[in-house]
Amino acid sequence: MNPDSVHERRPLSRMPVCVLCVLALMSTGAAGFAQVAVKGTVVNRTTGQPAARVALTLITFVGGMSPVEEVYSSADGAFAFEKELSRSTEQPMLGMVRAEYEGVPYSSLIRAGSAGDLTVEVYSVEEEDLPAPDRHVVIFGPEESELVVNELFFFRNESDPPLAFRNPNRGTLRFYLPPEADGEVSVQATGPAGMPLRSTAEPAGPENTYKIDFPLKPGDNRVDLAYTVPHANGNGFAGKLLYDGLKTAVVAPKGVTLEGGELRPIRMSVEEHGELSLFDVGDAREYRVEAIRGIGQLPPPAPRASGGGGSPPVQVAPAPIAEELIWLLGLTAGILAVGFVYLYTSKPVIAPTLPEKDSAPRRKSTRNRRKS
Repeated sequence: MNPDSVHERRPLSRMPVCVLCVLALMSTGAAGFAQVAVKGTVVNRTTGQPAARVALTLITFVGGMSPVEEVYSSADGAFAFEKELSRSTEQPMLGMVRAEYEGVPYSSLIRAGSAGDLTVEVYSVEEEDLPAPDRHVVIFGPEESELVVNELFFFRNESDPPLAFRNPNRGTLRFYLPPEADGEVSVQATGPAGMPLRSTAEPAGPENTYKIDFPLKPGDNRVDLAYTVPHANGNGFAGKLLYDGLKTAVVAPKGVTLEGGELRPIRMSVEEHGELSLFDVGDAREYRVEAIRGIGQLPPPAPRASGGGGSPPVQVAPAPIAEELIWLLGLTAGILAVGFVYLYTSKPVIAPTLPEKDSAPRRKSTRNRRKS
């Protein structure tokens, strides 16, 4: 097969897509259909040049979510699909184009009012000196006999020129899983586009240490973990991090109290979720909550009036002893409503040992990273 040809076709393949993120954009109406030809250019934003030989898949949202056709971009980055999408006056989104470049997937939505002309942006992959997470939040959800633990790791990719960071062998995130979790953990990763995808944790060598292969694209990225450990009312929790200087906050929902000498409280009130207790535990590699009392989970968000357009920011009022927690302003009610509820209700899966993936060509980076 010659990947330089715009019209070269390759067999359809299975690919991971986030159904939950696009169902909200779809309707079931079938009236007012028309045809839309989809074409465009793939541009590497790291180099500013067109990207050749990039695999692209056209996916339709009409009547479901299905791949339609696959092509490669030509030498000048151009691509064109022979098959057309059906346009419905009742759907805001017609479909999407999924590209894969140097092992990293990218998605571009096709809006109902567009002419089908797209610029698909991709980035060169950097394997060395991956950014470390810059924030860490732990949410406790105690039940009768077990403790649901959600850990959120926030990453900020500010590379210049912009790069996508990924190292399948080392992992984007390395984390410690308490032995009481029996190696079972659910993983969800969200990139700058806000599309959460299920991921998988793999053993990273040392006992109770795991890694996650998730590309860090330019902008804000997040990895969410969920697992359970045995618990009785009043028991504590000991956590461990694999990064130096990573600030951690712990959160308890309404009805749950946390106790410990290392906890420095701030007040955090969220209109749609009731009162949450938030504590700073510093930036040490090991932290401990001496006692967790009560039973509670984060409630689902209350219905919003139409025309709201997005989620309001979480209002955080720093206490005098915790003013350094201004970085928590980055948390939003959307994260609380979607990410946390998803993790609370997801059944953890056993982290399997999988074969290592092929590595992309390495590039040298001069950016400083936090030691891990």
